[in-house]
Amino acid sequence: MRVMIVSLLLLSPVLALAQSGDGPYGNKYRINKLAPDVYTLTWDVVPGVPAIGTATFIVGGSDVIVVDTGLSKSAGEAILGGLRQVTDKPVATVINTHWHGDHIFGNQAFKAAFPHARFIAHPETRAGIITGEIDYRAANRPKFEARIAELRAKPSRSEAEARELAQFERQVDAWQGDYVLPDLLVDQRLTIVQGDRKIEVMHLGHANTKGDLVVYLPAERIVVSGDMAITPVPFGFFSSPRAWIATLDKLAAIDAATIVPGHGQPQTDKQFIRDLQAMLRSIVEQVDAGRKAGRTLDELKKSVTLTPPSRSIYATVKPESLDRLFRIPAVESAFNEK
Repeated sequence: MRVMIVSLLLLSPVLALAQSGDGPYGNKYRINKLAPDVYTLTWDVVPGVPAIGTATFIVGGSDVIVVDTGLSKSAGEAILGGLRQVTDKPVATVINTHWHGDHIFGNQAFKAAFPHARFIAHPETRAGIITGEIDYRAANRPKFEARIAELRAKPSRSEAEARELAQFERQVDAWQGDYVLPDLLVDQRLTIVQGDRKIEVMHLGHANTKGDLVVYLPAERIVVSGDMAITPVPFGFFSSPRAWIATLDKLAAIDAATIVPGHGQPQTDKQFIRDLQAMLRSIVEQVDAGRKAGRTLDELKKSVTLTPPSRSIYATVKPESLDRLFRIPAVESAFNEK
């Protein structure tokens, strides 16, 4: 996803804390041990700064598999630094769960450190990086840099202008460096054998993006879901809400005791998946009824309501955040979904 300014409230199950550290833009990370030689690096998101996707380390006998690498070169370097707190083994494989920049732009740090590493993703993820990230950066970086120069030249700035300047500066900083495209594409399923461990890389269907992959460790009963299921604010931008509902059924059916979302702490209760389904279903039903009644997209953005299930993780979120990051973009996605 393009850099989103997200205020997140995090719920966390009891996990073995290994290490912590600092990342870009004031973010701090925590590394939790999920199982022997399996760790997840999650971010304590600071309000008003870019959110960084969760990374997962699967440590084998001679090398490491990393799932997702963060939103920038500096974030990737911080994640690599976190990995070095766990092991000094080289990274052989990086798996990108989807094309959003906060999960893939740190690839460059791993490519620089491990030139022979393979980068795995779905074909739609490779295409999304090219059209959704590379092309977007090429079209918008000159505009952002011009606006930064304009704001810096002002003898004084309002609070709103100061916030805008800081946001644009962070975005341009996050765009520094080169995109690393996946070189091994998984259309449906890939099994990786890492010593005695089997790792299943699976495309369950369209969801948050067309190319979402999940990474499943059957022996450890751990599944990494990417942004298909995240907490506590799901992202609805450019998604496939109708297909997403069905794909979440497949995710929930996996025999997993721990789900590692694309953002937020690992979860041990699948109820958050069902709650996300319920919210998507409510939006789709309202959009379908509204279209049948002849309502426009702008009308539906105003009229479609969303109430998270009671006692849901999503009920802890500020309504304006859920509105901006999920309800409105999900309404637009459902309206345009084919």
